[in-house]
Amino acid sequence: MSRSFNGSSDFLVSSINVDLSAVKIFSVSFWLNWGDNTGTIRSAVQQGSNSGVDSSCLIAPQDSFVGNKFIVYNQGNAGANIPAYPQISTGSYHHICCIYDRNQPVNQGTLFVDASVITGNMIQQDVNTNNFTDDLLFFMCSSTAGVQSLFGQGLMAEFSIFPGVRLSTDEINILFMGVSPYLVKPGVHPWYWPLIGVTSPETEYSYAANATVNGATQSPHIRVYYPE
Repeated sequence: MSRSFNGSSDFLVSSINVDLSAVKIFSVSFWLNWGDNTGTIRSAVQQGSNSGVDSSCLIAPQDSFVGNKFIVYNQGNAGANIPAYPQISTGSYHHICCIYDRNQPVNQGTLFVDASVITGNMIQQDVNTNNFTDDLLFFMCSSTAGVQSLFGQGLMAEFSIFPGVRLSTDEINILFMGVSPYLVKPGVHPWYWPLIGVTSPETEYSYAANATVNGATQSPHIRVYYPE
């Protein structure tokens, strides 16, 4: 099973901070059946705050302010780094991988959809050089000063963050084939929420960052190969 979000009030939030403060690079992997490419901004995931707080990150499959694009945003010590990509189609699952890399001189947020790297354009290209942040993670919304907004609509499953890791194209392809994140990078323990939808809070398997459920319901899950 997976988690279903209504696009107006449903979201999950980690019970403890997701600590990325020791790294300048991390990879995010998840499955997304996106439901709505309309509106202003619709968020899939946010860590930190998108209102100017140092070292925040936002993955938003819908942003009308940049011409209805999929943005992979990060805010850091220099300002905002915002690559924008074509939107994904709605109504079916896509594997999403975003690589945040503050060692890069221009584009610090690379997007892969279904194991293919996507070509985009830079909306703003401030070059951040500080480490990322130690903060809460929000699923299918944004949060500023404790107020949730920018809700995403659709289904999400198999969410993971690999701290300090730039996943290779081969590893991204393995994830796209439906292999559990636990099996992809031996020796690295990703932050990992399967989002199966049978427990509340939603279990996180590496660091006990179980996610508080706010309205998100259970829906069919993609087929995944789990560790035995």
